[in-house]
Amino acid sequence: MREEHDTADVLPDEDELAQRPVYAWQRFQPERWRLPSGRLVLELDDPRYRFGSRTGRWADRTRWRLNDRLDDRLADALAEAEIRAALTQQAEDAAVEAAATRQRDWEQAMADAHEQYTQAHLTRALDRQLQRSVMVIWGRWPVLRWCGRLRKGWPSWLRLWCCTGI
Repeated sequence: MREEHDTADVLPDEDELAQRPVYAWQRFQPERWRLPSGRLVLELDDPRYRFGSRTGRWADRTRWRLNDRLDDRLADALAEAEIRAALTQQAEDAAVEAAATRQRDWEQAMADAHEQYTQAHLTRALDRQLQRSVMVIWGRWPVLRWCGRLRKGWPSWLRLWCCTGI
């Protein structure tokens, strides 16, 4: 909200002319002054009001005063502001909920990956223990190679060890 200004051409008054030496042939250029007009202006600084059919500027005119127009416009502006605030709040709530869902999904994926890693590590450790115990109990790999017919039900690492001697 601001006050409109009018521009006026102002010539120096008699006192100013008396202070300056003036020749008879000399002319004065008038100064342009911006003078307050007493008319109020209400402008909405919103890009949606700059272009299009929506009015974004209201002012005092000879046919109406801003006070007469302000009641209707203010009610419309307040209703629109409430709608915008509600939409903004909904968008913020949705963003918070989406972030919380992403965080929960990430934590669950990390827990699942940790569980899979632990299981794989324990399985490898148990396989190594079994390999050592088989080697201690049955001796070297030629003995296991001799039992080739029994190898069909053995685990893959034992069949590989038996056949290659690793």
